[in-house]
Amino acid sequence: MIEYTVYYLGAGASANAIPVVNNLPRRMTAFKGYLSNTIDLSEFTFTSETGIALTPEEVKNQFLKSIDFLVEKTGKNSIDNYARKLWDAKNYREYNHLKATLSCYLLLEQSKGDEEYDKIDHRYEHWLSKITDREQKIPFLKPQYKVISWNYDLQIEKAFEELSQIELGSPHYGKWGVYPKLGRYNKGSLSDTDISIVKVNGSIGSYLYVGEVISLLKTTFREFYAKSVLNALEIYYKLSNPHPTIHPLFSFAWENSPMAEQGKEIAKSIAMKTKELIIIGYSFPYYNKDIDAEILREMKRLKSIHLQVLDDTVEHVKSFLSNFFPNVPITFDTKINQFYVPYF
Repeated sequence: MIEYTVYYLGAGASANAIPVVNNLPRRMTAFKGYLSNTIDLSEFTFTSETGIALTPEEVKNQFLKSIDFLVEKTGKNSIDNYARKLWDAKNYREYNHLKATLSCYLLLEQSKGDEEYDKIDHRYEHWLSKITDREQKIPFLKPQYKVISWNYDLQIEKAFEELSQIELGSPHYGKWGVYPKLGRYNKGSLSDTDISIVKVNGSIGSYLYVGEVISLLKTTFREFYAKSVLNALEIYYKLSNPHPTIHPLFSFAWENSPMAEQGKEIAKSIAMKTKELIIIGYSFPYYNKDIDAEILREMKRLKSIHLQVLDDTVEHVKSFLSNFFPNVPITFDTKINQFYVPYF
């Protein structure tokens, strides 16, 4: 039986492109000003097939107000904390609005680079180039490598896109083995042999419609320009005004949606064959602990752990993991200049 080297990714793995939780409100406020001053949509309209009666400028203004509202409500806490508060209060209307605002913002954040954040965290391309093979020039993960990610951004997909020079909507996308996977499939129909990259919290820019996963990405968000903004605003509108048969595939850990449950089961099947665990930018936060525990308990073949986390989280992560694996050696690196790739 093949044994896996498994990468366990958290927000810190995308920190050069996506602001981490503490920096998110400040960056969203700055982004709001940037969008207001650079993109004029007064000459554009939504196509009739979108079903959006408002003008793009009107939807843009709604989105900008949503950013202000979200930043204000978040206060000194994290967006995750505010989301959990809404979920516990069963305020699903505002909850959907939060997810719509966050999805739209993150899609556009990853299309613009500046002095503070890159479009793609450079570490992804360097890492993927070392752990992939190619078939007809299309890169895909070598069979001994698997990824379990808590990130719902598109950093992995965008890095694959750059390496292969194909667009995210290409049929070749399926070769990358990313879950949630586009198309129709039933519960239990996918396993660790079908999937290389499990996104436990799902992914922004896609939705579930009558049992089929459909991409909302009409553009790949390579550049920050009017068409990308139009696409993102369409996603924002549809997710903030959800149809009963349309469900976004970006979720938080506590939702226990059927798609998230299937992703967890795939992650657990990967865990059963894990010999080496590499944790990058992940601090095992409280809200994820139950799912983390379910996955880690399946790693009965684990022989080594390597941590790439910041100084202020090393002891917490080591302590958390030692409870599960008291006899497994743990090494660590707090620099994280590049993602660790074992030689053997």
